[in-house]
Amino acid sequence: MELLRNGGVIVQLDDGSVEAVSPEETKEHVAAMEPERRTLYETPHPEDFDLKPYFGLRHHSQYDKEKGEPARL
Repeated sequence: MELLRNGGVIVQLDDGSVEAVSPEETKEHVAAMEPERRTLYETPHPEDFDLKPYFGLRHHSQYDKEKGEPARL
């Protein structure tokens, strides 16, 4: 969980290029966005977001599957 919080992200810049940035730079990048665009990336109530449904899943194709179900890749 700490890696998710402190690892940074890859952002796509306006010119289409991508860049790896720290969590601090990410916050600055999002804060500089127009409000309409920023709402696409921010959770309205982050304190209510629950990651537990995603724990233990190995691949995005499993997000709608129960734990223990085999992956169909």
